[in-house]
Amino acid sequence: MTAVSLGVFMSKPEENPAVLTFNKPKVEINMAVFDLDAFKNLKPLEQIQNQYNYSARTKSGRRIPGFMVAASAGEAKEILEAQNLIVDMIDELDVGRDEPFIPYYNVVPEKK
Repeated sequence: MTAVSLGVFMSKPEENPAVLTFNKPKVEINMAVFDLDAFKNLKPLEQIQNQYNYSARTKSGRRIPGFMVAASAGEAKEILEAQNLIVDMIDELDVGRDEPFIPYYNVVPEKK
């Protein structure tokens, strides 16, 4: 029994040559979709909106800090000027995170 076990575990494995196979995906694209009315009536996406901090003044000189969303700094300025404000500063906010793999919260083990 021991000799058989040693023979099985100590023997070299049989060599099997590696075979490269390619499995072609079965994807079919129905181009008739482009002729449908639902596709033809799609509306384009609006321009991506950015976030801005601003500082403005009223005609009487009262400072108004704020936050707004607009497609560009120029559009943000136009919106504020349309509200009869004098724009002092507009800064685009950096949206997102520098380190996306660090969690937003810190899990602290519960003390016993």
